[in-house]
Amino acid sequence: MKILPTALIFACALAPAESINPPTKPQTAPMSAQEKKNLDMVINWWRDVPYAGHYDLAPKYQAADYIQHNPNANTGRDGFIAFFKSLNRPQVNPIPKQLPADQMPVVMGARGDYVWLIFEHEDKDPRNQANTYHYNSFDVLRIQNGKVQEHWDSAQKMKGSGSVNTGVSPKPPMQWNTGKLSAAEEKTLAMATEELKDMLQYGHLELADKTMDPGYIQHNPNVPQGRDGFKQFMSRVPGRTPTSSGPKTASSRSTGTKLASTRPPWVPSNVPRLSARRMEDYSLSSRQSTYASDSAVDTGIVLVRANDRLHNLRRRSR
Repeated sequence: MKILPTALIFACALAPAESINPPTKPQTAPMSAQEKKNLDMVINWWRDVPYAGHYDLAPKYQAADYIQHNPNANTGRDGFIAFFKSLNRPQVNPIPKQLPADQMPVVMGARGDYVWLIFEHEDKDPRNQANTYHYNSFDVLRIQNGKVQEHWDSAQKMKGSGSVNTGVSPKPPMQWNTGKLSAAEEKTLAMATEELKDMLQYGHLELADKTMDPGYIQHNPNVPQGRDGFKQFMSRVPGRTPTSSGPKTASSRSTGTKLASTRPPWVPSNVPRLSARRMEDYSLSSRQSTYASDSAVDTGIVLVRANDRLHNLRRRSR
């Protein structure tokens, strides 16, 4: 049986959830003065170029050798401009002083060289057209020399986009400046790692009662609200039960817990161990990443911690 990527796990429940997810309360992460400057620059770029369509201003914000990871656009600043021009969106004149409220990210922040933006969208519920649901998309940008140098997002391949020259990072993302974490933020990272790997990847839902708040806010429109809704949804993932995968002992980067060398029965023989470098790139502990392929690591998940419990989970658009 193949280890399922996190995004696939959330997509393959036996039955759709009956709840409609709530809108996201806007949130901005705490930042240093330089990180706030990076975020402000990115918001201004988003307003002037992607939103308003003033592509002549792209050199003000973007490096010429801008690295593009969206699978529909060629890498480079020129590729970015060509892609947006192909969408034939009308130019906005004059450029507004601020992004309209409905175009602003609902969650945003910056840390080290990185800026992240999470946008919220609303659509009709396919089960009942009288209702709507919310879903999210994200953009992550790396800043270098005061300009946008690299971009990741939640886009998937668009029909008709053809072959593109996708960008290649000069080094793994975690080797750039990711900022210094406080003790509280290290704890948040450990809790998020526990959910993403121990619960979502290895199915140990018994950890949810310790880690997740009973009122856990769910932004995935396919999953019911609350901790119990999360556990119910995850327990219905086909092909496994909550305790059939992986070791039961929780761990994070800080615990140093290690996995026995025996290959677990659910891991096919062609799934290799991640190299030490790849484990470091993904900030995974040795136990969590011992048997995982790159496809099993999903970067499209964002978790929010409050009062030592995980409260929010949102996933990338599909």
